[in-house]
Amino acid sequence: GVLRALFAEEGDRVGEGQLLADVDTRTLSLSAKRDALEARNAELELDRLESIAEKGAVAREEIDKQRYAAQSAKASAKLSRFQASLG
Repeated sequence: GVLRALFAEEGDRVGEGQLLADVDTRTLSLSAKRDALEARNAELELDRLESIAEKGAVAREEIDKQRYAAQSAKASAKLSRFQASLG
């Protein structure tokens, strides 16, 4: 996120629970939504490939690549959700 305000300087004494900074998390939230959509699309594409693979119309390698892409997209979405939740 983007730092909007800083409430403490280096060397300042701070207390437990004291707000130190204000961060704009809108971009993180939008990134999380985008990544979730990409993960969903990757899953749908994998499902589509698997259904036509039953007819022998697609190479196993292509399915494996899409499975990896779907797993990677899910991991990115999970990371984005976590980052957005920190704000």
